[in-house]
This record gives sequence, structure tokens and C-alpha cells, in this order.
Amino acid sequence: MNIYEKNLEFFRDNLEFVYNCLIFEQSRYNSKINVISDPLNLCVENEGKKCFIHSTYDINRENSRMFSSINEDVEKLVIFGFGVGKCIDYINNNYKNLRNITIIEPDLNIFKIMLNYVDMVKLMNKIGNITFIVNKSKEEATEILWDCLKDSLTEKVDLIYNIAYRSLYLDDYEYINKTIANNVKNYQINISTEDLFLFKWAENILNNNKQDAYLLSKLVGKFNNVPVVLVSAGPSLNYNMQYLEQVKDKAIIIALGSAIRILDHNGIIPHFRLAFDGSEAERNVFKNIDTEASALIFSDMLNYNIVNEYKGNKLRMVLDTDYISQYIQSEVYGNNYIFQSGFSVVNVALDVVLKLGFKKVIFMGQDLCYTEGNVHAKGTWREDNEVNIDESKYSKTTNVRGETVYTDKPFLGMRDLLEQKIKMNSGNTYINATERGLYIEGTINKNFTEVIKEDLINDFDIELILNEVFSEDSKSNHNEKIEALNTTLTNNLKDLIKINDDRLKRLKKLSRYYNKGLGISKLEMELNYIQTIENDLENIDFYRVAVKPMLFSKFKAIYMNYSYNGKDPKIIVEKNIKALLGQTVSLKEYLSFIYNLIAN
Repeated sequence: MNIYEKNLEFFRDNLEFVYNCLIFEQSRYNSKINVISDPLNLCVENEGKKCFIHSTYDINRENSRMFSSINEDVEKLVIFGFGVGKCIDYINNNYKNLRNITIIEPDLNIFKIMLNYVDMVKLMNKIGNITFIVNKSKEEATEILWDCLKDSLTEKVDLIYNIAYRSLYLDDYEYINKTIANNVKNYQINISTEDLFLFKWAENILNNNKQDAYLLSKLVGKFNNVPVVLVSAGPSLNYNMQYLEQVKDKAIIIALGSAIRILDHNGIIPHFRLAFDGSEAERNVFKNIDTEASALIFSDMLNYNIVNEYKGNKLRMVLDTDYISQYIQSEVYGNNYIFQSGFSVVNVALDVVLKLGFKKVIFMGQDLCYTEGNVHAKGTWREDNEVNIDESKYSKTTNVRGETVYTDKPFLGMRDLLEQKIKMNSGNTYINATERGLYIEGTINKNFTEVIKEDLINDFDIELILNEVFSEDSKSNHNEKIEALNTTLTNNLKDLIKINDDRLKRLKKLSRYYNKGLGISKLEMELNYIQTIENDLENIDFYRVAVKPMLFSKFKAIYMNYSYNGKDPKIIVEKNIKALLGQTVSLKEYLSFIYNLIAN
């Protein structure tokens, strides 16, 4: 049995998806490969580019350069381009804490040739855990890689590339590198936001759930064939918002976030306003506006004072990150129509209008850059609307008119999510009528006067539709269910607090035993029992379905803060005690906070 056959057998028995790739798939590339022996190397020609995969002069120098930015304590390594594995000995000799390698091999032709020379069994024995991503499109490879990384971002992770691969497969490398970087950035922002707003969200959610409101799902299918205009607050709005009054019978107009105040300031009343920001600053958006003139689409995470003071019709949207509202709405109404949260209000709004059934979506004021050095259009509540451009903090680019503008990572993150959503729903029509903003892939660029002439040509009796929607009683006789649920939740919270307090008491006692030097086997036995108390908590639906998911990121951050990859049993017990103690204290604070909100 030669090396290739041995490797094929290994993959068949251990990694069937790689085996199937080798047997059934063709390479995504029509690459031409010459094998060079003594020393082993490959000369690869792909899409007009030709080069050696490894150095023909000094492989040690190649590895030193390739790994120059990698710290010795790295725990996970992603390698774009494995070649014939000439980096393995270097990795094995220099990175003792390494626990996992992910190998991205875009070209199946190279991977097959490599398997004639590199013994996978020996490779696994040297390195340990290896994940293979072979012959996948850049999108598929990125999705698989993100699934591998997203639950271990607090570990030491690095991505490196073979220099020749970056030349031969540049598009794959740049897409994967950029997308993973964006995912990490968005993940970190979400974690920070969740931790910051954890108690504020709970306060908003429980107060807002007392408010009388229609479910947003009531609008599903009500606006068939009616276009929708999503109005954001970007500076370009200064040049075309005056046309909105002309199209109020031709399209549904939704003001998003800060655009609510801007349109009101300029005497423009949209059909709907949409908001979900839980901060106190969001109240500035609604200050001194006519709240009776337009219906409010809100998430229960929205600052509860805004919802309480709003006089017009209200429609509740339940977001996928609001597990408490999901639980409450499911218990009261028997169903859940969930909308996707996002980087900004426009990301949420796009998901909303698509799920409501709109087929033509028009963006206005979605600059995604600091047009003319401003954050928002005229009429904003912001006192710091003008931006002093510092090129070290902002990225120079061009807008849809070819003009130089400046943007930043949050704006680009918003655009990335918009483009992903548009690509996933490509059967619809998307028009970017921002006029001075960044290009959004998947949209048609037009100025708004062109949109009026070409896309908003039919009249609809929108007022009649809205009157029908809001003619019914929004309470729908659910008061008794809501009162019963409050009683149930109060009892649930009392039970949860009691169970968690018992766990806290046992953990504090165990921590004292540890400090006194109690034997490791007794410590492990008691810790194992304490860990089973989580099952008692999860037997209560409200904890399992609502509380624990809301605290997931908090719990995960605490656990990862005490993560330990060694094998010393005493250190493992110490870290697990501290992690569980931190989670238990956090849960105690959160349960007490929720209990007081409901009880009062």
C-alpha cells in the first residue's frame, strides 16, 4: 500500500467528508502542476500565474518569514495553503501550546499530489487535532472556518498564509481574511454591547411588554406589490427628502432611527417609524416630535420611556436576540414571528420588510460614509454632527458618484450585512437612492427623481390598508393570559433564586476546602455534584428558554476568562470553581433584578 492509498484509507475511516471530496469532486481550478524532486516542491500554474509553492533556495528562511508574526503561545493556527507540508516540523518545534490547526486548501489538485508524499497518520501524531477545508468556494470555506473559530475567540488564534498561494489564489485569500476579520469585529462589538446593556434590556423588555401593541406579524402580506422606502439619517437625505411627500400613495415610507427626528423636523410624516435602541440617548430622537402622526414599529428592547410616551399606534417586533420577549409572546399568543437583529437599524429594517412580503426596497439616506464631513442630515438631534476627519481613523474611498469620501469600520460592517441579506434574497429589487453614499452590492443606483418616474408609478390606497390594520383591538383579549404569566414568572423566579443561592453556597464552601488543601478526588466529586444543579435550573422553562440565552455571552466570557488547556487536575478544578462561581454570582444579580421588575 503506497502513501496515497494509506492516506485515502485514513480519511475514509476518520474524515469521510475529505474522503468523499477526494473520490467524487473535481478541483475548482484548472491548475497545471509539475512535481519537482530533491528537494520536493511543486511548480503551479493557475489563471495566468506561475510560481513554486515553496522556496527553491532556503525552506528554513521561508518558514521563519511565514511565521514571523506568530507568538510562541498560539493555541489555534489557520494555514491558508499547505503545499506539501514543509512547515510541519517548524510548527512542531516552535509552538508547544498549539492545540489545533485548520488547513485551508483551495486547490484539490495540489491536495491530491501532497497526499502522495505526506503521511497523514504521522502528521496527526505530530500535530494532534487538524481540521481540513479542501476544495471549497471562498464563501463555503469562510463559513466553515467561522464555525470552527467563533466559540474560541478568547483563545490565541492566528491566520497565516503561504506566500505563493496568496499570489495564485488571491481572491480566495482576501475574501476569507476580510470576512473573518469582519466577523470577529462584529462578534466583539456584539459581546461588548450585550454586556453593557444586559440589565437595561431586561428593564426595557419587561416594562415594554406591559404596553398595548399590535404584533408586527399582523402586517404580513398586507402590502403586496407596494414598494417600500427605508429612510436612514445619512447626510445625502438633505438632497432628496423633499420628494417623499410626493410618493406617500405610491410606496410605504419607514423612517429608521435618527431619521425619525430628521423627517419630523422637516415636516415629513412617514407611514411608520422603526426603532429598537435601548439607550437613554435614543429618547433624543423622539423629543418634541408628533408621536400621534405615525405608527411606531418597536422592539421591546427599545427604551421603555419612549414606548410609554408614544401616543400613536404601536407594532411590536420580536428580535432574535430578545429571548425574554420570545418566551412571553409564545406563552401569551401561542406563536412567535421572529425578526433578525443586526449591526444597525437599517439591517433590522431590511429583514422586517422582506419578511412582511415587500418585493421592491428603496434605500434613502444610507450613506455609510461621512458625506461632506457629517454624520446625519439637517434636523438631527446630534450636537456632534460634524466630523473632523483623521485619516488614521477613517478609510478613504469613493461614493457612487466617484467622489472621495471617508468611512469607517462600523459603516462597512453595516454594508457587509446589507449585502449578505440582499444576496440571500436576490429575487427582489433593491434600489439605492442615497445618491452620495457608498455602493451597496446587489442594488441599482438611481437618484430619487428617477425612482419616482421609473419605479413608483402606481397608486395604492395605503390609508385604507392602514385603517384596516389598526381597526381591531390590539389587546385581543389576552389580558388574562398576561396576568397569569406574571404570576407564573414570579413563582419561577423565586424557585430559580433559591436553587442558584444553594449552588452559590456550595461553591463558596468548596472554594474554602480548596484553599485548605482538600484532596483532589473529593474536590472533583463535590464539583461534579454542584455542576448537576444546572439541570435543576433548566427544568424551569423560563430559565432554559429566556434567562440563560440572554446571559449566554456573559457566561461564556466568564468561562473563557478561566479557561485552562493543561492537564494538571488541581488547576482544572480551581479554574472550574472560579468560572462557575462567577457565573452563579452573575445569575444571582440578574434574577434578583428581573424579580424586582416583575414584582413591582
